[in-house]
Amino acid sequence: MTDLTAGGFDHFEISSIMSQVVAGKLFDITVTAKDSNGKTVKSYDGKAQIADLSGTVIPSITPNFHEGVFVGKLNITKSYASDKVTFKDVASGKTATSQAFNVVSDSIAQVVLTPEAITITPSANALFTAKGLDRFGNEIPSSSLTLEWSLSSSSFGSIATSGNKANFTASTIAPSGANVTLTVRIDGTTLQDTSKITIVPTVISLEHFTIDHISGTKTAGALFQITVRAVNVTEGAISSYSGPMRLTDTTGTLNMTVNSGFSNGVWTGNVNITKAASNVKITAKDVSNSAKTGSSNAFEVGGGTLIQIELAPSEVTINPTNKTNFTVKTFDKFGNEITSAGLTFQWSLSSPDYGSISTSGSNASFTASSTLIVATNVTLTVKLGSLEDTSKIMIKPKTPVLTLDHFVVDTIPISEKAGLPFHVSFKAVTSTGATVTTYSGPFDMNDTTSTLSIVTNGGFLNGVWTGTVKVTKPAIGVTITVKDGAVPTKVGISNSFEVKAGNIDRFDFTIDSGQKIAGAEFSVTVTAKDAHGNTIKEYNGTVSLSSNDGSSPAGNASKLLPSPYTYNSVDQGQHIFKVTLYNAKNGVTITASDGTKTSTSNSFDVVPSTIAKVAITPHAVSLRAGDKLTFKAKALDVYGNTISGASFSWSVSPTSPIAIGVIPSTSGPEVEFTAAIAILLPLTGSITATSGSVTDTASITVTL
Repeated sequence: MTDLTAGGFDHFEISSIMSQVVAGKLFDITVTAKDSNGKTVKSYDGKAQIADLSGTVIPSITPNFHEGVFVGKLNITKSYASDKVTFKDVASGKTATSQAFNVVSDSIAQVVLTPEAITITPSANALFTAKGLDRFGNEIPSSSLTLEWSLSSSSFGSIATSGNKANFTASTIAPSGANVTLTVRIDGTTLQDTSKITIVPTVISLEHFTIDHISGTKTAGALFQITVRAVNVTEGAISSYSGPMRLTDTTGTLNMTVNSGFSNGVWTGNVNITKAASNVKITAKDVSNSAKTGSSNAFEVGGGTLIQIELAPSEVTINPTNKTNFTVKTFDKFGNEITSAGLTFQWSLSSPDYGSISTSGSNASFTASSTLIVATNVTLTVKLGSLEDTSKIMIKPKTPVLTLDHFVVDTIPISEKAGLPFHVSFKAVTSTGATVTTYSGPFDMNDTTSTLSIVTNGGFLNGVWTGTVKVTKPAIGVTITVKDGAVPTKVGISNSFEVKAGNIDRFDFTIDSGQKIAGAEFSVTVTAKDAHGNTIKEYNGTVSLSSNDGSSPAGNASKLLPSPYTYNSVDQGQHIFKVTLYNAKNGVTITASDGTKTSTSNSFDVVPSTIAKVAITPHAVSLRAGDKLTFKAKALDVYGNTISGASFSWSVSPTSPIAIGVIPSTSGPEVEFTAAIAILLPLTGSITATSGSVTDTASITVTL
């Protein structure tokens, strides 16, 4: 039915909801479809989706509205303050929201005690909380709960309660691992919950070590006693601690010689340290837990008994008149240096002829004689009682400084090949020819062809350079020049030698310029080249020539002469071949090969020779009166090559008294012939094509 008074659907209007509803309990609601003027749209029969802020409203969609109105009941299971219900038209998405209302919890259905279980130490406290829940898990206000609390045993502790909370205090004398159960029950009901309490006595654990004060200076290697104590966080002794423990020191040389183990958390034993040092500290560390440590006060470890003297340097090389200083040091058996203050040393030389010494305590200064001209050795000795040490002094006259004057290049063989490495060596010398053994470059090397490059650089050894080089350009009288990189005027020049072309790499072609005509001879020069493009004048290989031109249509084979051909000294690496090709063709190439190397020329074209023949097709025909037929003509040279672009003239015979037929044109490579229609048949005649002075004739017979 259509509502004639109301307009179209515009919005929903929701009836007032009670200010408080109970979770899980149905409550009434009315929703009306309205137009924009607030009139009920009775024609509205759609559905609306239902939602609330708690997300638990049931149902989630209405049935179809009846005369624009939905009357029903809703159910919300989650307690929620200021909840609202929203209706959304399924078709248009238009919504409406109710006024705010509170959803309160239902009657109590369960009590929950937290925490469920806990472990504490004697005298410690633990707080427990009881919550009442309805059947949907909504919490019931604690103010409305009446709770009863109890312990399974009062021997292990006591509880103090306030509302829904209980504070448990463990007994100070509770045995290890004692368990007690705390129970809470809703008064007047059977609803209850429990928590398990486990009481574990406190374990006093190792916090660190302390080491009793270490006084005085300790002698390296000598035993001294220390005491280590295991303590807790309050510095109290841990009488139960028995180790194991490890001792170290800052010098890394501590030895534990007596270890009687811990007694009531205390260890006393003897140690020694073999390295002399200041600010030494000893550290105790628990083996099971390396984070548990303790360090002693800082103390000093002094050197032990003197058993060794050492003279430094032990060996030295000086020149005449030069001076060098020596120092003697004293050590104990652990290598610790001991002060030499107050000690008296005896110094002596193996020979006073080579120099003299001046001494002061543990120091001596030696001055070499100025008259020495040959290398000489002298021994310096120092003594302290029965202890002694020596130093070797080598006196060497100064070696004259050799200065580069020029280079000497070793002889190079008289002939080398271009591009192939060959050996070169040269040495740096003085003006008197002595080798400058200290010379190491830099240097420059070039040759008279300006194509030299170093292939391998062996470097300098005692002033002599060795390596390999290559020259890529053939020449006679080639020389190599070496120049000092710092002073280019200091040079060395090799003997002269010849550089010949390298090994065969390819053949190059020089073909006569101009048009290549079938049957006309032309010249091709074939030159032997190495990898650097040099002509190999010494080439003596046997070369065969071939072409991709093939035979002419008339069967004329190409001529490439002489082939094969063996090069000789007269050729100087190149030879002229005479070539005649008969087949007119584009992209013609010539190939040269000596069995190891093969090369092909650039391509060129061969054109036909002059016209030697005209050919008409068809050459003999029989036609009926009035028939039409196309005749074609082509021009050929003497070798059968077709000559493109030739011009032709045509004629028919007889033309009188009765013409055998007619052609519309007398020029071009083809014509259309029309056979005559005559009273007297058959007729015989011909058609002729002429190009220049060359003709061809085809016979024609015309019948009924």
